[in-house]
Amino acid sequence: MKKYVISIEKENSERLVDFFKQRIFRNSSSFNKIGVVGKKLTVDEYFHLGVLGKSRPLTPGELGCTLSHLKAYQDFLDTDANLAFVFEDDAISLLSEIDFDEFYSHIEKLSLNSTFFLSLGGIQLSCAKNVYGRFIEQKIFERNILKIHPLFIENMTSTYAYVLDRKMAEILLQYHKSPKLCDQWGGVIVKYPYVNFYASYLFDHPPLIDAVTDSYLQKEREQIQLIKNKKKSYVKKYKKKVLKIFLSKYK
Repeated sequence: MKKYVISIEKENSERLVDFFKQRIFRNSSSFNKIGVVGKKLTVDEYFHLGVLGKSRPLTPGELGCTLSHLKAYQDFLDTDANLAFVFEDDAISLLSEIDFDEFYSHIEKLSLNSTFFLSLGGIQLSCAKNVYGRFIEQKIFERNILKIHPLFIENMTSTYAYVLDRKMAEILLQYHKSPKLCDQWGGVIVKYPYVNFYASYLFDHPPLIDAVTDSYLQKEREQIQLIKNKKKSYVKKYKKKVLKIFLSKYK
């Protein structure tokens, strides 16, 4: 396995020190730290990666975030590891007594379908309230795992804690040849309908209303007016409405 922390912080920053104080992250030397600072890209790099051909340009922070995760995927694929665990430096473990070897063992025993992405946190946030799917039989540390229905993957956000296999890493690198928002999962499932998205709640995130612990990306997004396509397919909307009767959402 490979372990990554996405961070643009200095090694001795309070944020990173607090992150590695958590038992599950305590062996800091086993984590690869990766962070691309969007604001430090050249004008040419930013234009070609974050602006050219896009209906809404990515902010420097959004682009830096995506490039950081992509860099982790490429590093992962350059090894023979079977799984990659990716955490952003504001992830908060709910597994206070668990070390990473035990955590990895539990993930392995799940035997999830190939080409998978398992979100380890974010499903509990209000922005994920419209994510529906079916609970699989297995649990992890007594917590449910939701296999997300393809039509509702577009409602899933957040990349602060997750694990993926090699095939999924390859898919995401292909999908982001022209970088997009890192958590734009709806586009992934449209282009690659055979991928598998799962979600559980094992890691928390600081409240987004907290001015001190708020993520850099969230602050940047609040400074711009996001352009949203308000035209929705009525057929798709009806399908979702019907499916909600038969599917479940994470509680």
